[in-house]
Formats: sequence, structure tokens, C-alpha cells
Amino acid sequence: MINGWIAARIAHRECQANMALLRSLSDRQLSDIGLDRYQIGEGLAELAKRSQQSTHAQ
Repeated sequence: MINGWIAARIAHRECQANMALLRSLSDRQLSDIGLDRYQIGEGLAELAKRSQQSTHAQ
């Protein structure tokens, strides 16, 4: 139970760091990696959800 809580907390911090990094990129840089600015939040939320599901499946 504690390991699950710690893993969730780490994943949350990673998501925050990734969002900060992506938000610091210019629109051109985002376009180069295939993202639009509006996709940053929803895209990372989807990745976090998938990551959490795969962690629980193990």
C-alpha cells in the first residue's frame, strides 16, 4: 500500500516537471515534436493514466 502511494506521488511529480518543461518550449519547438500547446495538459494526463494502469497490472 505504501509503495503504491509512493509510486503515485513520484508519477505526479514527474507529470508536473514534464508539464513545466513542455510549457517552456516555443510553439515552433512543440510543433517539431508533434504537439500543439493545447495538447500539453490532456496529453500528459493520458500518459499518466496509462502509466498508472500498467503499474497496477504488474
